[in-house]
Amino acid sequence: MYSKQYGERPCYRLVGYDLSEGYRAARFSTKTKRDGPRSHDVYVYPLQLLGLDRTGCEAVIDAAGLPSPGLSSCVFCAAMHPEEIDELHPEELWLIVILEAHAQVNLKKIRGLWGHRERMTEYIIRRRLLPASLVEEVWAKWAAEERPFALRNNPEAIADVVLFGEVRRLAALSSAVASENGSQHANNQMGVPYHGTVEATMYPGGPSPKLSTIGPRTMP
Repeated sequence: MYSKQYGERPCYRLVGYDLSEGYRAARFSTKTKRDGPRSHDVYVYPLQLLGLDRTGCEAVIDAAGLPSPGLSSCVFCAAMHPEEIDELHPEELWLIVILEAHAQVNLKKIRGLWGHRERMTEYIIRRRLLPASLVEEVWAKWAAEERPFALRNNPEAIADVVLFGEVRRLAALSSAVASENGSQHANNQMGVPYHGTVEATMYPGGPSPKLSTIGPRTMP
């Protein structure tokens, strides 16, 4: 990998694999082509040199008074387990939905991030981690062959800025929907008829986070 700062000078690559990941270290170090510009780089695994496995790493973290970070991965990693998705924040769940939807146009052999299995988005809906109706609306928008409005009509738009702006907007909107549903459930528990509605005002780029809410009617 050439860089303006270092050119093609050999460098040390520090990789955070512990003693329990020897197989990953062996596989990782073979990715550099023998006759390539980085063929003289040296791979170093500090955790292994310190004799630390996963348990040892956790002990060091605990001794420093820091919380355990748990397993690391992208929030849309194909290797994620269902219980890991259950613990994600709304922003991270929406990122999964949008990325999986946006990939549908080009997917021919797999269904989504979990390959031929259930899509992560389908799991999110089944587990009610996000409002199903809103997920379906967002899916239709981002799975369409035509690019989303914010990108289609704005050649200077930065894709990841639009993406994360959309994620934050949807997280706020789904939070409002969840809060509304919670109020409805509470009133139902108390025997108060609740006729609350949450509506997303539509605009060319999709639903805006502006909500109109009608609260519980008073008992006659």
